[in-house]
Amino acid sequence: MRKKIQFEIQVGNIIEFDADVIFLKYAQHFYGADATAVQAMTRSGLEIKGSWPPPGDFKIVNTNGVLASPVAVFLGVKPLGKLDYNDIRDFGFRAVEFITKHLPSVAHVAMTMHGSGFGLDEIEAAQAQIAGCQLGLLTFLPPSLERITWVEIFKNRADSFRALLRSPFPQIDPQSRGLPGKPALEPSLSSPFPGTRDPTPLDILPVSGREILKTASKQFGAKPHVFVAMPFAKEFDDTFHFGIQNPVRKLGFLCERIDQETFTGDVLQRIKEKIETASVVIGELTGNNANIYLEIGYAWGRGRPTILLRNLTKPEPKFDTQGQRILHYDTITDLNTKLTKELRSLKRELQ
Repeated sequence: MRKKIQFEIQVGNIIEFDADVIFLKYAQHFYGADATAVQAMTRSGLEIKGSWPPPGDFKIVNTNGVLASPVAVFLGVKPLGKLDYNDIRDFGFRAVEFITKHLPSVAHVAMTMHGSGFGLDEIEAAQAQIAGCQLGLLTFLPPSLERITWVEIFKNRADSFRALLRSPFPQIDPQSRGLPGKPALEPSLSSPFPGTRDPTPLDILPVSGREILKTASKQFGAKPHVFVAMPFAKEFDDTFHFGIQNPVRKLGFLCERIDQETFTGDVLQRIKEKIETASVVIGELTGNNANIYLEIGYAWGRGRPTILLRNLTKPEPKFDTQGQRILHYDTITDLNTKLTKELRSLKRELQ
């Protein structure tokens, strides 16, 4: 019987998730799940020796029971402000490569989806990471690997990722990659991404393999983006995922935002860059957050088209926005409908 690798999404905290090994990024500083993992280990008195990995390198940590998984592998990546979609695709590819070369007896791998919170579209980033893992399975032969789990702490985001896995992503059987009468590929240590030698000849790949190679080799993040200025708080979770992200992506834009509270590095510079290159800036005025007004003002100063939003059930917006056109909404469905119409109109003007 041919072996398939199972992909799944689970809601939870990565440090409490039981897998043979977890993969975490090290973006030259601790952030998010990797910060939580290191804090848990250091608080318990576990001594982590040696330096942390530069981009392209790795560090293996035996968790000694502090984390649910016995081994944590930190893959060094670029600083957050420079990390893009194709770097996230490379993370997925490198994780599979690492298992094949260094931990060949591993059956179950867990990781988080990267991209949310530091200015990338979380769905596009997830697609890139999944594609990287699939291409890793196509390129290497992890002898014992059976399952890859993405652990997501927020349910709405996990539901979005599950929907992504249910979409027509090509599936690959890494143990049977050759066509009848032709040999399967040998593992290759060269990168399969644009600009380097392609180790996967198309003429010996089954259809699903050709589709994976085509998907993974595309440049993720190439579409125009909408920058969303809004609080990164639980009370706005449904507003973002169902009221804003859905219509933005439906109309062919990437939907990007930044978590100012936890971003490590020059967050203002990152925000400025995202606003300056945005096709449209959406500002959620509900809650009268001072940072949001600052970002809207910068967008106006740079001449970027803006769409202002406000929940009718909340206090009136402040400052000079009272004289501006605002999309008022009372439900998430209402917001979705009105924003779709507004974005469609703006998109025609931009073309």
